[in-house]
Amino acid sequence: MHFYGCGILYFCRQNNKLMRYLTILSLSLILFACNNSASVSEAELTTDIDSVSYALGVNIGSSLLQQGAGDLDFELMLAAAERAYAGDTAMLMSAQQANVYLSEFFKRKQREATMKTLEEGRAFLEENKQRPGVVTTASGLQYEVLSSGSGISPVMGDSVTFHYTGSFINGEIFETSIGREPAKSKIGGLMRGWNEALQLMKEGDKWKLYIPSELAYGSMSGGVIPPNSTLIFEVELIAVKK
Repeated sequence: MHFYGCGILYFCRQNNKLMRYLTILSLSLILFACNNSASVSEAELTTDIDSVSYALGVNIGSSLLQQGAGDLDFELMLAAAERAYAGDTAMLMSAQQANVYLSEFFKRKQREATMKTLEEGRAFLEENKQRPGVVTTASGLQYEVLSSGSGISPVMGDSVTFHYTGSFINGEIFETSIGREPAKSKIGGLMRGWNEALQLMKEGDKWKLYIPSELAYGSMSGGVIPPNSTLIFEVELIAVKK
């Protein structure tokens, strides 16, 4: 098992990569314009310039989509690229100003996205706690018992073996141990929500956990898990080793 750590791509690294991509995209757009390329729907990739330009377009478009850039004026982008490429010094932004603006823009977008994720998670938990069978602990952890076992409960430092399936509040599964060997770990070495829940369970129990972001990865990213994510896990505690 590998619960995702917090050291995946930091946003500043994403910004640097994006800026390099945008520079390349500007040049590729110029190549398209100078060679009187057909529209995207009619383009034929007959030369290396055609192919690399199209490939860069796919790459950049996908990156911008993932970054949440929103609507863009590609005609304006091309016009600015042409003037910058020609060495025009009377532009509305210098290269340095453009870099600063892009950095701040995507930081703002990231903040907006993480705040939305946090608010959606809180709203989900507020509604979820009203459902019959859902228990909310003092920490904010929520769980419901799917089936009960009769074994012992682990304490801090014990080793545990378990199966799990993790998903987001929209139902999308991001990781599961089902179909492979059960996961093994020690109580105290997992996210706070897991450490708390497992000590409440007995061997043979199968629970569904609803873990607030502050008991999971908080404002940090965990692999494919965005910052401020509320997480859902189905957990079957198989064995406890003292």
